[in-house]
Amino acid sequence: MRRIPERTLSATLAVLVLGAALLPLVASVPGFLTASRSTVGDRAAENLTAAARQISIRLGFGISEQWAELRTVAGWAATDGLVGSLLLRLDAAKDLNGRLAWMGIAAPDGRVLVATNRVLEGQDVSARPWFRAGLQGDFVGDLHEALLLQRHLAPPPGGEPIRLIDFAMPLRRADGTLVGVIGSHVDWAWMRDRIRRAPLPPGFDALLVARDGTVIVGPEGLEGTRLTQRTTLAGGQGVSVVTQEQWPDGRRYLAATVPAGTADGMPGFGWTVIVRQPPEATYGEVRSLAGAIGIPLLASSVLVLLVGLVLTRAVAKPFARLAEAATSLAEGRLDSPVPDTRSTREAALLSAALARLDRPSPQGAASAGGGA
Repeated sequence: MRRIPERTLSATLAVLVLGAALLPLVASVPGFLTASRSTVGDRAAENLTAAARQISIRLGFGISEQWAELRTVAGWAATDGLVGSLLLRLDAAKDLNGRLAWMGIAAPDGRVLVATNRVLEGQDVSARPWFRAGLQGDFVGDLHEALLLQRHLAPPPGGEPIRLIDFAMPLRRADGTLVGVIGSHVDWAWMRDRIRRAPLPPGFDALLVARDGTVIVGPEGLEGTRLTQRTTLAGGQGVSVVTQEQWPDGRRYLAATVPAGTADGMPGFGWTVIVRQPPEATYGEVRSLAGAIGIPLLASSVLVLLVGLVLTRAVAKPFARLAEAATSLAEGRLDSPVPDTRSTREAALLSAALARLDRPSPQGAASAGGGA
């Protein structure tokens, strides 16, 4: 006797429908996630770079203002000489510029001739780096703690040391004769605040790093430390890069590095602006995007599955009834009526054929009567 499979037409069609509903979802989601990760990663890198450049521009603009002020005062001194009006102009510049800690002019031998609020006038500054460098040309000095000015300046809140950056340039007459060096010391606090108060998206950290990799401004625990990541090394070379690597806290970050801005015609500090973000924050957007696309896709698959199951039932049920009727006929049970099924052409033809088998033919009936 031929073995009859246990799997029904209904079950077979249900499996096919399930596969048809889930296959597009299974096939498309991995590719979608990969493409989304790449797209979102590129966009995150662009956002980080844009944020770093914006901070760099803000710093460059502030530095340009300080440099322009020094050049302006130097122009006055070269044109009008070291007269009484220059003293008034120096004091006015300090009163109008809250960032300016001190500005003065020293003779070629290092003795301070004039200065804001008369501070350090008559003192010897020949050993100071800004003066020695200013004798040779334009100079900007990296961040340092105040020394000679320490007792003349009000301490910042919080007990932090007073830290300054220096600007200097030679002061010459029209004939090129060296008159001295004009220098200014600018309070660092305003630059630090520009970094800390930069409008950044949630999860972004902004850092300002010195030429040697020391973090000047950054998250708590990083300031004052020296970084050796590829991010920092590239920044020290004046290169803009985007990297993803492990940081001293053991976490991996996506980081954009750009050279810190400076003024036109002014030597740079060699600083680097870094804006970083944890990758999980970046790829959280991928998950959100996947949810936004995946939920409708999943809903569509479920809808296809439900419609397919309804159609499966509509197709398979008539054939199941016809199969039962055929089995009854094969076993000689003629009391079970053949269902009149017209759901499909095939089902209708099969129903009609079984109905003819269920009724004796006229010739068969006549033969039976003659025999009687």
